[in-house]
Formats: sequence, structure tokens, C-alpha cells
Amino acid sequence: GGQHVAVTLLVDALPRCAGFACRLACHALTLATAFVIWRAGHVLLTLLGFMAAPGSGVPLAWVYVAMPVAGAMLAIEALRLLVADLSSLARPA
Repeated sequence: GGQHVAVTLLVDALPRCAGFACRLACHALTLATAFVIWRAGHVLLTLLGFMAAPGSGVPLAWVYVAMPVAGAMLAIEALRLLVADLSSLARPA
């Protein structure tokens, strides 16, 4: 529970090994995306975090910190799913 809806029609139609490889590739792509989000947020935070929003005076660091945090959270979830898939190898089909 608590997950997004997954469209697994194609993966479910593949043979078990191919479906497993596809899931691993998806986890790897998700981890790469999480790194890009984290890195872009880190760069924004480093370069522009000292500035304040013109209207409110709120430091932009509070806005830009959301990206590294979101990237880290996405990576944690992708790693959790990766570990779950890898642990399913030990279980019989």
C-alpha cells in the first residue's frame, strides 16, 4: 500500500527474466533521475540560496532545498524497491 499506480501490462507480459531485467532497468533509471534532481537542487541551493524572494524576503534556500530533499527521497524509494526485487530472487516463482 501507499504506492503510485504502476502500469505493469508490458512487464507482466514478458517472460519472468525479461520482466525482472526491465524492473531493474527502471530502478536504475529512477536512481539516475533522483541523482539529477538532487544535483540540480544542490547547484541551485549553492549558487542562489543566499538570495531572498523580492516580495516576501523569504530566503530562497527554503525553496531550493526542496529539490535535494526530493531527490534523496526518490532515491530511497527506488533503492527500497530495488532491494525488494532483488530479494524476490531468493524466493521460488
